[in-house]
Amino acid sequence: MEFIKGKWYYNSSRSYARCDKSVNSNSFDYNEVISGGTHSTNIGSWGHHNAMREASLEEIQQFLPDNHPDKIKPIESKFEIGDIIDTDTNGYQYTS
Repeated sequence: MEFIKGKWYYNSSRSYARCDKSVNSNSFDYNEVISGGTHSTNIGSWGHHNAMREASLEEIQQFLPDNHPDKIKPIESKFEIGDIIDTDTNGYQYTS
């Protein structure tokens, strides 16, 4: 398995870790971990014997602090469903 810096991985002990440096095809060093539902900045290593898989950002969102760079932020829009957008003008105009 290839480990990529910045990607999150899940292991069979129900923990997540963010790869900081790939050591070889069997292990990587990490600098962030989510264990027991809690995010922390710990340093350690994971080996392939832990039955790892790459984790999606969506599955770890609930554990990340709001200011974390991997936290997906909602897109804010001034428009709502049902608004009419007039694109024939120089600027966007909308009516509710």
